[in-house]
Amino acid sequence: MEKTGETSVERKKTVISEITNICTTYKLQDVWRLQHPNLSQYTWRNNSLKVQCRLDYWLVSKDLFELVTNSGITISTISDHSAITFTLQSKEYVQRGPGFWKINNSVLNDEKFVQDTRVKKKYVYLEDKGLYWDMLKMEVRGFCIQYTERKNRERRNTEKFYNKK
Repeated sequence: MEKTGETSVERKKTVISEITNICTTYKLQDVWRLQHPNLSQYTWRNNSLKVQCRLDYWLVSKDLFELVTNSGITISTISDHSAITFTLQSKEYVQRGPGFWKINNSVLNDEKFVQDTRVKKKYVYLEDKGLYWDMLKMEVRGFCIQYTERKNRERRNTEKFYNKK
């Protein structure tokens, strides 16, 4: 434990020893200290700022530590504790899709869309209602995507036709 001000850490010897034992047993490392070996920064302070300690830690396994790209301590104005942060970066970067799909609400005003969207009695054989709900959402999502793509293609073709004319 790192501390400045008044009493020494001697009173907390048992707690410090227990944390050290846990770190040894589970092969945990203090991310911030390993990345900032010579920096003195604290995560708790009393109101007068005479006593400051680094009480908060990110303890990670040695394997996980290899993925930590940075760590920090950010002073908070609304608490006597500072925020501690760290960032993990996977070795295998996975390219993700465009994000969450959201329905284009304007298609709900399209009578043909509403009429064609009627959910058929698919998946009624499923006993798990959660799975049933997910399957229905998947069907509606797929239909919405196909429908809006087709409508956009038709709109673009119509625009091209009139631009040529």
